[in-house]
Amino acid sequence: MIKYMIQLLFMSILLTVFACRKRSTDSALSPRIVIAEPGIGDTIDVSVNPELHIEFTASSDKGLHALEVIFVRNNTDTLLHENPSVMDLKAYPYHEHYLLSATSSIESYQLHIRAEDHDGAVSEEMVPIFAQP
Repeated sequence: MIKYMIQLLFMSILLTVFACRKRSTDSALSPRIVIAEPGIGDTIDVSVNPELHIEFTASSDKGLHALEVIFVRNNTDTLLHENPSVMDLKAYPYHEHYLLSATSSIESYQLHIRAEDHDGAVSEEMVPIFAQP
């Protein structure tokens, strides 16, 4: 009986330690997202060059756990939603070319990048851009 009480006590302590694990909210410890392109508020002339160049690097000293890239038009249409495989990487360079469709008026787009590390710390970047005919 004492053996089971000791095991129960040990399991309770372990569960308490793991349940109370604090997630970091310190931005210095959060993953870093460094965006090369597009720049905030960039306007793309679709008639000259319909290609959007998306390039950034996500990194974390703790190791990346997840990465999400979402590209949305007019806050409603999801054009691109990717979750690249970044598990355990310290840095992940992302480079993608996306062809924008012809437009008859200026349209707004938003690039949303979310990176999470193994400690549960999260960083997000939002980049608004525009396309014109």
